[in-house]
Order: sequence, then structure tokens, then C-alpha cells
Amino acid sequence: KHDENEWKAIVKLPGVPEEAIKTRVEGNNLHISADVELSTLSGGPNITVESNEIKKFSHSVVIPPQYNTNKLGKKFENDDTTIITIPKK
Repeated sequence: KHDENEWKAIVKLPGVPEEAIKTRVEGNNLHISADVELSTLSGGPNITVESNEIKKFSHSVVIPPQYNTNKLGKKFENDDTTIITIPKK
């Protein structure tokens, strides 16, 4: 979403910690990605099984040229929402 002052993306990734969410700008392309390893334990009284699963998220979007991608802002809210803002030039 964008208006006359800034471009904004709201990304909800439940269960993904803030430090796992990466942003990268190449030209006018914004790349958002996250890799998270999830571990679960299961089993019975004499057996414990640990499972590891890696979840990946990746998304790219073209930012209109009137926005300054060098001044990207990122904040994390409510344990699952990353808000990315880019001001107008």
C-alpha cells in the first residue's frame, strides 16, 4: 500500500521471530525472506523422537521509482507482524 508520503508493506508471519525476517533491496526490488527451524518432541514413556522442520518464506515486490529504497524502515509488532516502510524521494 502506498500514499503520497510513503510505501508500506505489512507482513504477518506467525511463529517467526523478528531476527529471522530478512529484507534486501536490489534496485527497485524489495526481497523479504525468512528461514525458521521448528523442533518438536514426541514419543512415549521409553522413546523420545525429535523432529526438525525448516520453514521458508520468500517474497519480492517492485517498489515504484518515486520511493527512496535507501531509507527502508522495518519494525516488528504483536509477535507476528513486520511493517516495512519506504519514504517518498
